[in-house]
Amino acid sequence: MDPRQLYNNLQHGASSQSMINNGCQGSSHSVKENKQDAYILGADVEEYFHSLFNRSGNSHRNIVSIPDNDKGPVALKLIESELVSFIEQPIKIPSPLQLVQSKEMYVPGVKENTSVLFPSFSSLNVKEQYHLYRYYCLKFQRLRELNDAEAADFKELCTRASKDYPAFQAFVHSQWIHHHYKRCLEILPGVQLYINQLWRTRAEQCLQWYPDFYKSSIEIPLALNDPNEAWTIMEPLKEILRKGTPTKMFLPSLKKPFELITDYTDLCKIIPVCTDGKTLTEEPIFHQILPVSLDPNVDYCLRTEENIDVVITSSGIKSIVDIDDFKKEWGLPVTVKNVLLKNGETSKKIVIVDKKIPPACLSVHDKKVWHAKIATKWALIFGGASHLVEHGHPVAETKPKLKQERQITHYGDLEIDNYNALENDPRPEQRRGLNCGNPVSDEKKEEGEILDIEEFFESVDIRSSSSSVPTCAPQEDKSNLEERRQEGLDSGSLPVRRSGLKTIRPCNKYMLWQLQKNKHFNMMKHDQRTVNILVRTRIDGNLTHYIGSNRYTNDVHVSPKLEYQPEYGASIMNHSQLVREYVDLYIRPNTKLARVRTVGHTREVMLHEVRSMQDVRESLITRTKAIHKVFDPLYAVLTKLIDLPVGKYILRHKAKMGAFTNLLVEDAKGNNFIMSNFFYELRTNDVALPPPYVDPLVLTKVHALDKRPPGLFKPCPTHKSRFFKKPNKLTSKKGKKWKKKNAN
Repeated sequence: MDPRQLYNNLQHGASSQSMINNGCQGSSHSVKENKQDAYILGADVEEYFHSLFNRSGNSHRNIVSIPDNDKGPVALKLIESELVSFIEQPIKIPSPLQLVQSKEMYVPGVKENTSVLFPSFSSLNVKEQYHLYRYYCLKFQRLRELNDAEAADFKELCTRASKDYPAFQAFVHSQWIHHHYKRCLEILPGVQLYINQLWRTRAEQCLQWYPDFYKSSIEIPLALNDPNEAWTIMEPLKEILRKGTPTKMFLPSLKKPFELITDYTDLCKIIPVCTDGKTLTEEPIFHQILPVSLDPNVDYCLRTEENIDVVITSSGIKSIVDIDDFKKEWGLPVTVKNVLLKNGETSKKIVIVDKKIPPACLSVHDKKVWHAKIATKWALIFGGASHLVEHGHPVAETKPKLKQERQITHYGDLEIDNYNALENDPRPEQRRGLNCGNPVSDEKKEEGEILDIEEFFESVDIRSSSSSVPTCAPQEDKSNLEERRQEGLDSGSLPVRRSGLKTIRPCNKYMLWQLQKNKHFNMMKHDQRTVNILVRTRIDGNLTHYIGSNRYTNDVHVSPKLEYQPEYGASIMNHSQLVREYVDLYIRPNTKLARVRTVGHTREVMLHEVRSMQDVRESLITRTKAIHKVFDPLYAVLTKLIDLPVGKYILRHKAKMGAFTNLLVEDAKGNNFIMSNFFYELRTNDVALPPPYVDPLVLTKVHALDKRPPGLFKPCPTHKSRFFKKPNKLTSKKGKKWKKKNAN
């Protein structure tokens, strides 16, 4: 059985429910206020382990109470059906500064010395945990296939390890409730100011593009009428138009601290915002495209292809499909108009669904997600450049050593014994460093690239001069400049890339899809409608990455993921995130997913993964068995929209509506929805996030530090059989003589 399925069954069982109930109780022991990283062992953890081990119902078991903190850190162990506490040394994770000085492994997300104290031992010893850790590396990093003996051993170890997952998740849940929940409320003032102004900028754009007054029209269901009805399939027909070239991307190195860009001035240069009522005048680095209702490329596609019924963006599809128990609120502008066909005589009614409007309420976590989407793309496009200089282009970095800057996808520089994937590359041209600010190919110059030879040599001269030399040096004659230029070209050096001065144009694809019911479904009683959809998608970039010793280059879509408890591992992807990632890859054929996990309270890049659609699909199957019904809400909504008359609408959903959406139609006297009042002020709703449970199948630097698999406590001692063995009672001399006499 797959380890993820074993974990999924345990997570939804009775043990998981008792884990959540006990984790929400208060602690009975005091915690030192001055110690920020102190970990409690209170009544909640003690009661959970009591209920976990007392499955036979024997209430007369003696459980030794947990000592106070002044006696030192404690740990729990089950010895002959008794929960015993004893003094234990905590696991200390060094700070990044100490690791850099000592040239040891750097662990992202840990700013200071943190003592991680686990309440129990794992059922696996050191050797078994090491073997399981190595199997995880080989299997999920796709280094090689496991043979029959290794597969059987891996299955047995996963079965034994799955029994420890509920206890570990209960401990992580307790730490989140009592200590780490405040991390999701921490945000830098510059980031918060920028996101507030970015929200205001997008709100002002919506007020210019769409009508202000609406009235309620009808309700549209987000589910099919009959649950036994044939499910919806979405098939690609052809690609009509492709504009732009994907920008080159590189994975940042995780051997040293790498933080996302957070400076307010730098963020404004990437995507400018409106301040104090001023309009946008500066050209952004990331070019923002117009809505599909105003996109001239859509008009070209409508004139070229006659069999188009609906035009929609990827954002609109994800908003409709991501039901998530119908708790999310969103609004989609809808435009129904008549379009002339290519003959110029006949017209056809087309439904255009724009991307969703900004919400009226953003929590601190939502603002950090907005920032992560922008800063993560910047980090992958410009590699090692973490900030901008005053002229607007990224900081140039020296070419790193080849051995230190090789990248491994998904687990980021994890070391595996007997298989050194970092050094086993037979092709020297693939061992180039990927952490350069903007590496330039010797054969072909990237589109939009500016190489200023004269300015490059002037900058080199300024850097090499002493501090007494003024920065504005006098102009030299052309002969000296020509000599310096020739010397630089002969030495093989390259000038600094000036990509920051050039706007990054997006790569947009306009692809035709067909949405219909499954024809091979036996219970279909009548013919169903077929909807032809033109979907506009954006390709974020073209990523070069490594799997083992092989180099790959793929078009990617960037997906950020915030982590708040990196000292325990990576958190599990929830259902909403997996559905959105699955749709992103489904409507972008031959595209990979670049998932970048970032520590939410420190802005450090924790892990980067490159996933295919099949990988995301397998993860989604463990959460829901009805993955083939993902596009049912889209079919239910679009079949209603294509029957609407010409006009402008807004498709709005609230949490209280459940499985229905309200369709609002434009009306000058309507008062059911006034967009100017909706965007009057940005509200904050800091609802506590659900506890981030640890994913038992994702390896991070924390696990590579001591070769410990995710989701497990410290390994039990190697003398396990003797340690748990009950000591023999002392027998008297009379008893020994009586035994010898009976033996004779």
